[in-house]
Amino acid sequence: MRILSNKIWRIAAWPFSLLMQAVSILRNKLYDFGIYKSYRINATVISVGNISVGGTGKTPVIMALAEYLQMQGRSVAVLSRGYARNSSGIVIVSEGKGPVCDVRRAGDEPYLIASRLPSVPVVVAEDRVAGGKEICRRFHPEIILLDDGFQHRRLQRDFDIVLLDTKRFLQNSSVLPAGPYREGLIGLKRANVILLVGSRLQNDKVMKKLRNNVNCHIDTVDITSKRVWCPATAEFMTIEKLSGKKVFVTSAIGQPEKLRSLLKKVKADIVAFYVFRDHHFYTIDDIERLLVKYHSLKADALVTTWKDWVKIQAFNKLNQIDVCIPEHKAYLKTAFLDTLI
Repeated sequence: MRILSNKIWRIAAWPFSLLMQAVSILRNKLYDFGIYKSYRINATVISVGNISVGGTGKTPVIMALAEYLQMQGRSVAVLSRGYARNSSGIVIVSEGKGPVCDVRRAGDEPYLIASRLPSVPVVVAEDRVAGGKEICRRFHPEIILLDDGFQHRRLQRDFDIVLLDTKRFLQNSSVLPAGPYREGLIGLKRANVILLVGSRLQNDKVMKKLRNNVNCHIDTVDITSKRVWCPATAEFMTIEKLSGKKVFVTSAIGQPEKLRSLLKKVKADIVAFYVFRDHHFYTIDDIERLLVKYHSLKADALVTTWKDWVKIQAFNKLNQIDVCIPEHKAYLKTAFLDTLI
């Protein structure tokens, strides 16, 4: 959202941001006082959310949490809204044996979780209360991981994890439409844990500021790509293998510049970098245009994300080129994990 870095826009939008923040505060107070009802389900609910729009790393954190909890012997399921899906209502994405519907019905992120963690049931529903009840009825998990649930207060949760992109926060901490935030810093007081995502210097600056505003546990999480997946060989290789290679990049994610930064860090030669809107579903025309450009630039490999790959892997023409997918994994600290169990 380049417009959010425009000072003139931020000044012009400021009154509307104040209104947005007032509405957010009022809405939360109505839940606090019980005027707006919230509902408990028969499982422990851990929400993984944020206070901004766009990608902060919720999906890799959810996947890391699910893997950790399973290793602790806990039964886990994932509940998501399923953004940009072409279905409605409650959809079972996985019964704990991998995806049982296509990616368009599931939404890209729930389908990705179901694919990468086949033993975890995954359900999507606009009505998270109804979706949570359906998960409990069908799968009886001990724990439900609620994707992007921080503002969805109608479903009661036992633990709120909030991710905060510190680079973005330092650049513009305003509420929509002047900035990228759904609510102000006051909203973070509802969190049980805040996980900072950014460089050490950025995290230190934001942590000092937050400690004056919130009392919850604040930690950092490293979300990075140390390996890339190569579908042609069904093997991982180190991310450094992309060094010096002419890479053709396409992505439809919340913050594509993070992918660009990663590739620059490993000294890949980026010959093209295509950006589609977040959650975009590729068409055959999209793929054909990309492949024409790919071949004209004589690229060595097409680099994309897991979130994109689950939507384009069915296009057979991609089998004729080398595809590399950075793993993009969350590395959770023991101090944070100890707050959960």
